[in-house]
Amino acid sequence: MSPVVTVIVLLAATVAYAGLCALQYRHAGVRGLVLVWLAASAVWGYLKLGWWCGRPLTCDVGSPAGVITYYETHYLPVFVAMSLLWLGVGAIVVWRRERRAAARASLARTVGAATAATVGAWLVVSLLAYEVLQLPN
Repeated sequence: MSPVVTVIVLLAATVAYAGLCALQYRHAGVRGLVLVWLAASAVWGYLKLGWWCGRPLTCDVGSPAGVITYYETHYLPVFVAMSLLWLGVGAIVVWRRERRAAARASLARTVGAATAATVGAWLVVSLLAYEVLQLPN
């Protein structure tokens, strides 16, 4: 996949996440928002591990199917923790904007603000994690 397509897909996923957070908060309150945040973080962390291990010479090759590898036990928690941090920023923005009655009128502005905050947090968390943990990009 080309880098441009990757950026477009990631941005679309971030907008979808922010929209789902806002709609879930409006429908189910804080519990629904936390559920979306936790589920999205777990899924994103697992997908990130799959993308990272899918690159040549990154993870062990030839492991039997169903066996938990070193990378799943050591790097999956790191990727999930990173996702919890940067997706949590988007959830906090939704929560802060939606708990005020005046801001509830504009779903588009809430989604836009949450998307911008999530992308910014993703950049900061990724840069810090890759510098501290020395993970390959």
